[in-house]
Amino acid sequence: MVTIKDVASLAGVSVGTVSNVLNGKTNNQELIEKVERAMRELDYRPYASARSLKNTKNNIIGIIMPNLVRPDFVSLLSNIEKEASNHGYHILFKVCQNNRILERKYIDQFMMQRVDGIIVINSSSQNEPDSVLYKNFLPALFLDLNKGERLLSNVVSIDYSEAFEEALKDCADRGIKQIGIIMERGLVPKETVYEIYEKFYKDTEKIEFVDYSQERGFEAAYKLLHNNCELELLVTSNCLLAKGAKRAAEVLNRSEIEHITFKEENWIEDQSEYIGVIGISYEKIASHVIRQMISSIEQPKLCEPKQTVIKANYYRVKHFTENLKGRKTDLAEISLYLVESPAAHALQRLSKVYENKTGVIVSCDIMKYDDLYKKLHQMLEDSDGSVDGFMMDVHWTSSFIETNGLEDLKPYFRKQDNYFSGFMKELLPNYGVSDRHIYGIPFMSGTQLLFYQRDLFEEPSLKSLFKRKYGLELAPPTTWPELNLTAEFFTRSINSKSPVRYGLANVQGANIYTTISFLNRLWAYGGNVFQDDSVVINSNNALAALKSFKKSFQCTSPEQISTTWDQLVDNFKSGHYAMVILYDSYAIGISDYTTSKVAGNIGASILPGGTSVLGGWGLGVNKYSCRKEETVRFIEWICSNYCAVPYSLLGGITLHSKFYKRNDLKHIYPWIALLPESYRLARKREIPDKYLKNNLYIQIYDHIICEEIQNVLEDKKSEEQALADMEARINGLLI
Repeated sequence: MVTIKDVASLAGVSVGTVSNVLNGKTNNQELIEKVERAMRELDYRPYASARSLKNTKNNIIGIIMPNLVRPDFVSLLSNIEKEASNHGYHILFKVCQNNRILERKYIDQFMMQRVDGIIVINSSSQNEPDSVLYKNFLPALFLDLNKGERLLSNVVSIDYSEAFEEALKDCADRGIKQIGIIMERGLVPKETVYEIYEKFYKDTEKIEFVDYSQERGFEAAYKLLHNNCELELLVTSNCLLAKGAKRAAEVLNRSEIEHITFKEENWIEDQSEYIGVIGISYEKIASHVIRQMISSIEQPKLCEPKQTVIKANYYRVKHFTENLKGRKTDLAEISLYLVESPAAHALQRLSKVYENKTGVIVSCDIMKYDDLYKKLHQMLEDSDGSVDGFMMDVHWTSSFIETNGLEDLKPYFRKQDNYFSGFMKELLPNYGVSDRHIYGIPFMSGTQLLFYQRDLFEEPSLKSLFKRKYGLELAPPTTWPELNLTAEFFTRSINSKSPVRYGLANVQGANIYTTISFLNRLWAYGGNVFQDDSVVINSNNALAALKSFKKSFQCTSPEQISTTWDQLVDNFKSGHYAMVILYDSYAIGISDYTTSKVAGNIGASILPGGTSVLGGWGLGVNKYSCRKEETVRFIEWICSNYCAVPYSLLGGITLHSKFYKRNDLKHIYPWIALLPESYRLARKREIPDKYLKNNLYIQIYDHIICEEIQNVLEDKKSEEQALADMEARINGLLI
């Protein structure tokens, strides 16, 4: 392995000089160039080696697994590797094939390779590895996929018993009378399985304990199904056993048999294969394991053996057409106006399912933002009933209510008091939902995040260069000055060593998108458009925000101008930009491997300053429509939790709280866990109530503010003049 001494020798400098360069302690450009040239020639990795010299640490964790046959082990390893990488560690892994001798051999090998710690998954020996590692003072952690005890070591284990009991209770409540159990040996203690089973069912002869393989699943299921003609359901303790059990049911022509299994959530598979799933988040396990392991490595004197038990969960699988049973009606057609967006196209595609199940044809007219607002405003003003329902921006709801053109949906939901309980409650008022009235149903989410190319912020040479240049650590920015500084660093015209062309993909133009992008900074800098009933946009805080906003445009492409969120997405997908700020409902495209060069390399964080401009869309019903009842029923279905996952897979993001806790969607939406916090911090652009009428809201935010900002970006006006004119024009409207 190349060492720091090799670098020093090739560069013709001392080891101390190389160390100073690596740690950003010199600004001597000649020395820096010499050292960096030597590092490139030797393919030297400074980060790991520098840490090894300083802390006698290699930032490597060894992992011993029993096999890679089980799909859950592969998923677990993938999540552990990702979590370790996020903390600056790498992994080495060995497969011991459940062999105690190999397990001990690999422990010895890892100790010789000077790994910083070892994780043993489902160890085949209860005590020997513990004592070997304990005596050698090497941090170790045992991950047991069953609940067990190891006195000398850190242990993370899983307890399936409560979820298993909940599953059997659900089956009993459904009226299922005959159930077979195929349980992997050692996963749940036998006595516990029998005890739980006998709470709901009596015939314990329908319980089989087997090895984890698909073949053993087939054998056990065949036996149970052959001997029990009235058996209705099989519970299997992993997906390999489940596959074998399904094959046995096919061979015996028992296709009516239902299945529940222990597995990680996967919506597409679960919808077609199972009526229930007992699962655990492997991402959650990986997080516990890596954090506990790193704590043992980095704070050995404070670390004591710790037993962590993670409980599995049971959930009943509900098909997204389940609530359409019995809804078949005479052929009818409803029409909707929608804004051009991934969510609109997702609705259009799902409407075909609704049509097939109910006979109701859903006709969609998709248009641009400004065109939609003009059509809707005119239609409601004219009491025109030609369109039945429509998407409405959360910022339009109040003014549409003023036109008296929105149907109050409250009477339609009198028998469904729990319908709105699954939505983020604090957001419902923005969509027109209150105790007294319901003017819209939340359909499309709308909060902003900062997205960035993750490897740029992890590359050791870039981190070192940033530290030398600015005296700061390179990290996703949390303030707007930090964002401008980071964007500058990643703009090649300013920093020739930037691996990408531009630091920030920006939206501009005399449109609502520019206004929204500016409001993020305005609020973070303590400015506002209105205070009580007064216009206060011309302030020192607003001036600082506008200067900051303009500065960021030095770090974007002068040719690839984005005037919509869709164009902004396309620019970031090109891989030429380090960062972008996007609404979550538009960001799905950046993780599409077929079109995006940044897919798989996306990091996300809360917006600098914390405050996003609250967006999002609801679905409302035209008060003057002749098909209100059928329109409400379609909107109720498309916005329900039943449709949340298929809708998200097709391009939209729901506002149902449970959606943000799903683990099976994180490869599509890696940022999903950040959204609730971003919503909590988000603010709605507002106008005093007395100015809601006469279309003033649109004129202020969609025209005046963005037009004056664009004048600044095009150097037609100074920031001071633009803010003064902005305030004067708004006041002129309000007279």
